[in-house]
Amino acid sequence: MNAPTAPGLVALADCDNFYASCETVFRPDWRGKPLIVLGNNDGNIIARSAAAKSLGIPMGAPLHQVRAIIRERGVIVCSANFAFYGDMSRRVMEVLERYTPQLDIYSIDEAFLDLSPVATLPPIQRRAFAVEARATVARWTGIPLTMGVAPTKTLAKAAAERSKRDPALGGVCVLGETASARDDLLRALPVGEVWGIGPRRAALLTRHGITTAYDLAQADTRWVRRHLSVTGARVQLELRGIACLPLDATPERRKQLCVSRSFGRPVTTLDELSEAAALFTAHVAERCRAQRTIATRLTLFLTTNPFREWEPQHSASATIPLPSATADTLALLRAAASALRRIYRPGYSYHKLGVILGSFTPDTPRQGELFGDGALTPAAEEQREALMRTLDAINARFGRDMIRPLSAGVAQPWRMRQARRSPHYTTRWDELPETR
Repeated sequence: MNAPTAPGLVALADCDNFYASCETVFRPDWRGKPLIVLGNNDGNIIARSAAAKSLGIPMGAPLHQVRAIIRERGVIVCSANFAFYGDMSRRVMEVLERYTPQLDIYSIDEAFLDLSPVATLPPIQRRAFAVEARATVARWTGIPLTMGVAPTKTLAKAAAERSKRDPALGGVCVLGETASARDDLLRALPVGEVWGIGPRRAALLTRHGITTAYDLAQADTRWVRRHLSVTGARVQLELRGIACLPLDATPERRKQLCVSRSFGRPVTTLDELSEAAALFTAHVAERCRAQRTIATRLTLFLTTNPFREWEPQHSASATIPLPSATADTLALLRAAASALRRIYRPGYSYHKLGVILGSFTPDTPRQGELFGDGALTPAAEEQREALMRTLDAINARFGRDMIRPLSAGVAQPWRMRQARRSPHYTTRWDELPETR
């Protein structure tokens, strides 16, 4: 199969303060108010609304450090609701797909659109097209976003950042075809904020007098390639308007999948740890099937809280080679239980557990296990795969964990704290919004 070619016009759609915006979709009375979203166990701030940013609330700050501001300024505090955010992301991407022949989903709140069908239109019509797409997303999902339109992905990223900073642009920045328009954009962009230029490269460039994106675009090509390797040379070409980062509508398969969580309270018993291991294994197996791969290795790790220095500390991990490559939840549960028994030590207060799958192969017809207790006949293997497809379909339709292993427990008192979690408005029937 030939590699995809770069389109003649690219748009980056970037959702504004995505987690915070999701929280206001079904709570319109929260719009425009300071709002923060907390991460695992309600410990740190992982998202802020524009109003919360204006109060000086820093990203990543522990909750206890900003309690005074929250109390004095009436800041709304929410626990992270990742199932809800993921479903809202899916809805945004489905709307964007209507406006492009190819959508490259970059993250949960960003996507590149191939706009080559409108590349020959005058700039004013390109802007009208982008404005319509943005308005439709807001109208159909309630999520605001900004868009940058340019000949390359790197320039589109820069244009999107410009649209965030300049309210006069109305959320859409379309880079004109003239070199002067591109140069004006790049002169205002610090080199450290160029997509693909990290802190170390930015420090190197600054030491050599390259402080803006324009400076990088104009730098000697041989010098850039020698000091920034091929990646930096591609960034430079993109800044010059030469597309060399093609869109890819097929997400890259990850080399490793991990599900890990901190517990809501210290966990000491093997029974509760076994419940957590079973639930996390079910989740990581589902993700493995979603990317159409099978794993040949499972690793489970367990750790106490390193910040509670007055308590005995213990951290360990165990890796289980799987008899045959699989994404079958039941087979992986056996491996996870075996790994946990190897590393569990009584007398410790455990803080976190994680399950990692690795050494993937494509989900294609394969040689099964010929010997051992886990061997399945071809007919049984087919039935098991059908069972996994059915399980995934039910959970996708009715909400995560609608069907889960019994070994994952029912009450699950060890689960992380989410005292301020909003309802699963779009993924659970029993939490659908009500109107009166």
